[in-house]
Amino acid sequence: MYRNTLIRKDLSDPIELITQIVTETVEASAVYCFGQKSISKSVTGLLSQNNTADYQNTHYYLFLIVKDFKADVPGNIAYNIKAQTNGRYTATVLMHSKKSLHQKHGDQQNFFYQIIQRGQLLFQETAKPPFLPFEQIPARNIPSAKMYWSQRDRTKSFLMEAEALDGGGATKIHIYLMQLVIEQTCLGLIRVFLGYMPNHFSLPFLFELCDYFTHLTAEIFPRVTDKDKELFKILSGRTTSLRYGFIDDVAYHDYEVLSNRYNEFVERADKLATSELERLEQANETTNANN
Repeated sequence: MYRNTLIRKDLSDPIELITQIVTETVEASAVYCFGQKSISKSVTGLLSQNNTADYQNTHYYLFLIVKDFKADVPGNIAYNIKAQTNGRYTATVLMHSKKSLHQKHGDQQNFFYQIIQRGQLLFQETAKPPFLPFEQIPARNIPSAKMYWSQRDRTKSFLMEAEALDGGGATKIHIYLMQLVIEQTCLGLIRVFLGYMPNHFSLPFLFELCDYFTHLTAEIFPRVTDKDKELFKILSGRTTSLRYGFIDDVAYHDYEVLSNRYNEFVERADKLATSELERLEQANETTNANN
């Protein structure tokens, strides 16, 4: 267990509780919260005296700066927060090393800067606090973001052509091609809207990041009913199962539902990204004209 001095002391505060869970899981240099959302839910129980039970889930977006990056730690932290609070609190955890703060200027550094300047600081080590080594504010690199989106778009087009081929009933292969297209789309959206390039790529994680700036993923791929969750589990399944499983074991009806959602998502995401890039370019031109 790592022993760190926390900024807050009131353990009845959910933020403090989450901070404690984080700092007990990883040796952090700094912990920031850069967003949260609350969702009220109702559960109907046919066997209980009360027909419904209301409860609220609060989801936090956390940014961690650590000395040594380990790929499995963010997922462990997210799991611990959910498990130790009985699902009352959940989190999307972004984690980067101190070294990554010293990259060249660009979108990623702008994203880091925005969090450090505008996010809520939950914890910071006192001996050697992390810092951005820049005299000027890192600016968004709009041409680079536009090029990144273009590359994701070309990748999507190739994969979508492959998915559209007649697979002879190989529904699982079609699903995995859809997964790759959706991953590319999410990565493009995240870069365009946040200027951020994730270091974790599971669909649940990418959807959580997209949920930060758009309702598109939640609207088209709802995860409310048991059937919704089953379909999302199919969509986000591990491609490694192709090494030993059957290629036609996804029910055709489920494939059709996911196919319709996938096509709608890509179409609307393309429009969303194009609109945001146009807005960024206009804002950048206005800023340059005023300087």
